[in-house]
Amino acid sequence: MRRKQEAVLCFESNDDGLPKVVRKYRARYRVISQVLDRNAEILTAVHDDLQKLSEGDSQGREGDFTSENILRALIVQDMEGLPFREAVIRIGGDGFLQDFARMRKKAVMDFTFLDKCFLVIRPETWRRVNELLGRYGVGQGAVNPK
Repeated sequence: MRRKQEAVLCFESNDDGLPKVVRKYRARYRVISQVLDRNAEILTAVHDDLQKLSEGDSQGREGDFTSENILRALIVQDMEGLPFREAVIRIGGDGFLQDFARMRKKAVMDFTFLDKCFLVIRPETWRRVNELLGRYGVGQGAVNPK
């Protein structure tokens, strides 16, 4: 059985002294993190699909990664425009991205596993995620529904 998420502290990093481009890069991920935290339905939609991938073993062992870890890793992969292998390497080598994916104290997932996770999420689920994001954007005044 895959856990949906686990209680972790929100990531905080000190951007003092970092170049402007790095601060802007991190700010994008912080905004995405806030949007995900404020829209629990997004994680729920993805979690339902990911449950199919991990039914647990005969002894009741849970998956190593939560659905939230997986969703956030897939977001990094998409945002950075990287193949799954490179995305996992990037997350594994960057404490900030590990915090974003809420995997700071965990080993990073294998890229083949991340690929399997992506494939198990149905197109209807991605449409639902886009619908939820659109509604949130309209509600925040960030998106014009016309």
